[in-house]
Amino acid sequence: MAADVRSWWARRSLRLRLTAAAALVMAAGLAGAAFLLVAWLHASLINGLDQTVLQRAQVVAADEDSSRITAEVPATSHAEAAVQIVDGRGKVLASSANLRGRPRAFTFPASRSGTPRVHTVHDIPEHDYGTWRAVGIPAGTSHDPVTVYVALPTESVDRGLAQLTVALATGVPAVVALLTGMVWLFTGRALRPVDAMRAQTAEISASDLSRRLDVPPAKDALGRLATTFNDLLGRLDAATRRQRRFIARTPPMNCAAP
Repeated sequence: MAADVRSWWARRSLRLRLTAAAALVMAAGLAGAAFLLVAWLHASLINGLDQTVLQRAQVVAADEDSSRITAEVPATSHAEAAVQIVDGRGKVLASSANLRGRPRAFTFPASRSGTPRVHTVHDIPEHDYGTWRAVGIPAGTSHDPVTVYVALPTESVDRGLAQLTVALATGVPAVVALLTGMVWLFTGRALRPVDAMRAQTAEISASDLSRRLDVPPAKDALGRLATTFNDLLGRLDAATRRQRRFIARTPPMNCAAP
């Protein structure tokens, strides 16, 4: 089967093979670039979301004192943010309006390092969207510590990336098709000197070896090929002339009658 495919491919025109090879390279390159773009943009947007979550958690932690925690966290600049303040026994002391009256939604421990770790959590109660970026930082006093949890959904990030992916999946094939058409045209123009050399070669006959091919002005492979072929024609012409002179000088042989 593989041999049949190679044989079929070898019978295709040089123009077609060059165009197909260029199309494959362009498709692979553009697909790889699109993948890297989506991956980089996803990492960048998630990092920005993480920074927003952390900043909001720090604001809430700075505003909350365990002695004056109310049942509801004041409204945040992000209406979709999910906020809970949990004491050392795991009891929810306060929450944002969208988690009011709900059980504890976050179970991971608070980050006590200089750079708090942001977690991916799923299935926060009463929310249809399942993926969130959440952080927990310590707050309160040493006698009455609490943990402030803040989470933001990744829905906007995922929706934007999905739209970008669809656009790239539609645009990349279109760009590859356009570039392939241009390669087909440019390859045809690049191979015109080859067709001209073939036509001139077909017009050279054994009786007129003095003709020569037109050498392209560019000093490339085609120019060297034309020069080499002209040298070959020159040697054949010289050999033919010597043979004709030898035949012309040789007297005819007389055959004796029986």
